[in-house]
Amino acid sequence: MKIRIQIDDLASSNITDIVYISISNNKDMTDFYKVNGDLIVTFSNGTRYAYNDLPLGILSKCFDSESFGSAFSKLIKPNYIGNRVVKPWENE
Repeated sequence: MKIRIQIDDLASSNITDIVYISISNNKDMTDFYKVNGDLIVTFSNGTRYAYNDLPLGILSKCFDSESFGSAFSKLIKPNYIGNRVVKPWENE
């Protein structure tokens, strides 16, 4: 099963866009903490970071919170390694 969540123009002061992609053989999608995927976050300054192997349940908690950005800073940023996504022309 493939899950793709994409939100453009996220209502957050620090985060503009997110994309979450999960490809899972797990047919039981009732437990969001058993579904892991990759989250790509675009910040307001234009930088992008990828957070791999993130449980969908954690992302769901961010959406359920009053502030996505605050929840991201508390639940994802300190607990998952973010790798900067560099565009090919930025390496030159």
